Amino acid sequence: MDLEKISYQELLRHIDALRAQGTSDNDPDMLKAKWKLRDFLGKKKEKTTAIVPTLKSIRTVTFNQAPEEPTYNKFVILGITFALVAILYKFKD
Repeated sequence: MDLEKISYQELLRHIDALRAQGTSDNDPDMLKAKWKLRDFLGKKKEKTTAIVPTLKSIRTVTFNQAPEEPTYNKFVILGITFALVAILYKFKD
């Protein structure tokens, strides 16, 4: 595909089609398409009302980098349990 005379929307469709075919990110066609996308996003347009973010970098987060679930301190749980038992004992009488 000729990437020199392609519109922004057609380029996005081309990248989606490459991904649907299972093309890797290091494939030459994918690299050319990504560089063309970077050129599109990096160009300064004179007077436009469209909001297009400038592409600085892309970061991928995997599941093993996700924040872990919080763990509770056993002394905090013991203290809360003790307080509940004390309250129940006080209101029992």
